[in-house]
Amino acid sequence: YGPLEPIFTTTLIQNNNTSSQLKNQQRTAHTTDLTETNPPLNIKDISRIDANFQKQVMDHPSDGEAIIYAHLLMVLKLPNHHLTKQNHFIDWTNTWYIPFSRISQPSPQILSQVVKLINDTMGKLVDSVFSYYQFLKKKQLLYQNTIDAIIQIVWTCIFDDFWMILSNTHKIKDDDYCKKIESLSDLNISSLSLDPLYCLSTLNNPYEPAITTLQQLPYCKSITSKLECLTSVATKICSCITTYHNNKNIQVGGDELLPLMTYVLVKSKLSQCYSEAAFMELFIDDQKSIQQEGYVVATFHTALSVIDQLVYMGGR
Repeated sequence: YGPLEPIFTTTLIQNNNTSSQLKNQQRTAHTTDLTETNPPLNIKDISRIDANFQKQVMDHPSDGEAIIYAHLLMVLKLPNHHLTKQNHFIDWTNTWYIPFSRISQPSPQILSQVVKLINDTMGKLVDSVFSYYQFLKKKQLLYQNTIDAIIQIVWTCIFDDFWMILSNTHKIKDDDYCKKIESLSDLNISSLSLDPLYCLSTLNNPYEPAITTLQQLPYCKSITSKLECLTSVATKICSCITTYHNNKNIQVGGDELLPLMTYVLVKSKLSQCYSEAAFMELFIDDQKSIQQEGYVVATFHTALSVIDQLVYMGGR
């Protein structure tokens, strides 16, 4: 998978169970420009805000990620706050936005440079936050919440611009894929060499919940939310089978999941699947890459190759 700076790799850990509503609000937010700063506050006000932040986090641990996210997003816009003075993130948004977001024909080399900038920035921001708010690293849950919040802040601020570079880099593959999907619009699940047990043959739209979930992937604007979406697709594929067979415990292995993911992909009619796959492979962390998330990303990517073969074989 994609390059991660050592400091970032060692600090990335799994998501917590923060309120899904708050997390979804964060992940679907429009791009935020941190260069649009708020008016400066005096030292006493900043100290009061920081003290209140610590109290809120300690009093409401179940909402830790949302509280940390909102606070960091606010203080990073204060020109005289300690975190802003370090310029790790503010300067980076200027230095990356100007040279990269206006490039009309991005190349893999340019994409690689941008990915390195993103990983460097996240690592530096993680260091800065834990250095200033040392209480956040004293408890595992707070440590995890902070990492997740920082990831969300970075993607909230730069996702749209980065996606433009990524999708332009993979435009030819994505355009070819759309044509192939169009040729497979009438694909029948029974043509995928599946055991009839998994075809749900009496349904007009088999695996519709999984298809509907996958159609939300383009609206996910961070690596965390995209991985959650894709994992949910795999879970719903399995639940569709269980429900159809009256809650019988039917195993779904790799030999079944791959053709089923292929079918769901075709029926979802997503337009930028190669860009989606590239994004997830670039930014999935080392821990998740060997867990369920890594498995479904690999299945997603392999399904794209299967679709190439299906089109090449005339849609059979």
